[in-house]
Amino acid sequence: PDGVGKWHAAERFARHLLCLRGTSCGDCESCRLFMRGLHPDYIQFPRNKNIAIGKEKDPDEFTVRWLLYHKIPFKPHTSHKRIVLFPESQRINHEAETTLLKTLE
Repeated sequence: PDGVGKWHAAERFARHLLCLRGTSCGDCESCRLFMRGLHPDYIQFPRNKNIAIGKEKDPDEFTVRWLLYHKIPFKPHTSHKRIVLFPESQRINHEAETTLLKTLE
């Protein structure tokens, strides 16, 4: 249900995974970037926005093709992992959802 802290838990888990010490220490470069909202390896899609597949060439930001062409293929910048958070998965349209699933296969 709404308001139980799912979003806060997801953010804390992401910070823990991105922490260079693996503890969500708050002191390492990765944690400091995360707390300032500037972490290059943490991609948070906007809330209240439908997520589309995007144009084949030059896709708009925060579309699935933008994610697949401009973010996922490259090594993480600061951490050992890259985290992508979709706030409301029901807002991912069918075509975008299918593309994401094929990518994970």
